[in-house]
Amino acid sequence: MELEFANPHPANDFAEVPQTILERSIQRQNEKKKSLLSQAKMASNIRKNIQISAPKATRREIFAFNLKLWRRSDFTLSGFSQLVEGINSNHRLKQHRGVIGLNKLLENNINGLIQRVIDIKLVPRMIEFLKLKQDPQLQIEAVEVLTSIASGTTLQTQVILDKGAIFWLINLLYSKKQELRGKSSIILAFLAEDSAVVRDRLIASGALPPLLKAVEDPDATQYVLQKGVYAISNLCRGRPLPPLEKVKLAIPILCKVISSQSDSQILTDAIWALSSASKSQDGIEDMFRDPKVIHTLVSLLSNPYLPIMIPCLKTIGNICFGTEAQIEAVIDHPEFFEKIESLIDHKKKVVRREILLPLSRIAAGPEKQRNKMFHRHSLLKKVVFMANQDIPEVRRLLFEKLNKILDKKRGTQCVY
Repeated sequence: MELEFANPHPANDFAEVPQTILERSIQRQNEKKKSLLSQAKMASNIRKNIQISAPKATRREIFAFNLKLWRRSDFTLSGFSQLVEGINSNHRLKQHRGVIGLNKLLENNINGLIQRVIDIKLVPRMIEFLKLKQDPQLQIEAVEVLTSIASGTTLQTQVILDKGAIFWLINLLYSKKQELRGKSSIILAFLAEDSAVVRDRLIASGALPPLLKAVEDPDATQYVLQKGVYAISNLCRGRPLPPLEKVKLAIPILCKVISSQSDSQILTDAIWALSSASKSQDGIEDMFRDPKVIHTLVSLLSNPYLPIMIPCLKTIGNICFGTEAQIEAVIDHPEFFEKIESLIDHKKKVVRREILLPLSRIAAGPEKQRNKMFHRHSLLKKVVFMANQDIPEVRRLLFEKLNKILDKKRGTQCVY
């Protein structure tokens, strides 16, 4: 007996079921395609909106990361040719790496590297980089290379000048980037320090006005002030001295600097420049246009730092060779004789020597001025003691310069 199973689907329904399933499957696939297309369009729109800003931001980040990495890295002479290749390339990132690496190698002038850099004509390349206003960081790095070269011999320094760097270095003092102003000031200071000829060339090229402007800028950083005053000082000093009319515009600014600054480096450079200016009567008169200058100079005699104290003494001594009114302004300062007396037996002979200049000038002046000193009995006792007990060099100078004091006050002379 055969078993018969009932067909649950009629024959006419058997073909309908697969057809329905197929249609639903096609519909789902179409919907999925639409969804994927919609997502693709949305992603495309997002990419269009960020394709300009995002890649640029990424490049900047990568660029900054590489610069930091290279500055922390060590470079060796074995990679020197690769650095030079990067410097001479047209690829900005390679240029940065090359100049940073070269700076690190030049720090100690490894194996006469300064001359090697000059010989392969990298100085003109550095000057080309100075012109790139759109890349101030590369300008800074190029200035650092040139600064290392300027610290070499006079002949090596001359290469920088011969290649026309002065104009571009001065031009960088107008940069909005404070660090670039400071770096430019350093190399100009080095160049001015090399010789009076180079110094005068810088002055004639107009280096002083932008340096003064950079120092006067109320937003100037301490770094710019330090390096700017250093450069100004070197332009105002040297042997022979530059003509006063070429540098006199610096005097009022230097007077303001010593009245407003406490930084020892800034004070040292500014006062040394003023001591040079005070060697002429016109320079002294320009200084006296600032009513605070005498008060500041006398106050700084208490500074124990010799590089500040010595130029102060020199400047005051020069002023005491000025007019009677100028000498009067010095000795009328309520603390002048007190400070001089505290220094006259200073352990450093250079201090004792410098004190003799203002004292001898006062002793040779009008009676009114002499008496203000003669009434300081404790001061005169120290002078007499030093005249008999100091080292021969100082005793000889005392005998020459202060004999008038001893004659007038004691009626005797110091026998050397």
